[in-house]
Amino acid sequence: MDSFLIDAGLWISYILIGIATLATIVFPVIYMVQHPQDAKKALMAIGGLIVVFLIGYFIASDGAVMDTSNNVLAEGTVSQLSGAGIIMFYILGGVAVIALIYSEVSNLFK
Repeated sequence: MDSFLIDAGLWISYILIGIATLATIVFPVIYMVQHPQDAKKALMAIGGLIVVFLIGYFIASDGAVMDTSNNVLAEGTVSQLSGAGIIMFYILGGVAVIALIYSEVSNLFK
């Protein structure tokens, strides 16, 4: 009897996660269709993130990562993708710090 309750609880959880996933996909799409000006801004932001990722991807090394006993920890493709993510983080973090400093300095002169 206990396993039935656990199985039922798991299935209810799966169904609720599915509903939440659908809601997080469907409602923003509906909003974008109703407000195309905001959709243009959002697509430009996504395009900017793609450009920053591509910059990180082309800068990142595609060499395999080995440990001290020469076991392969990550192949070239995985190494390049994770390196691209790290470089993207550095670029966006630097841009955020520069924007923060610019905002504070510009407020000093107002």
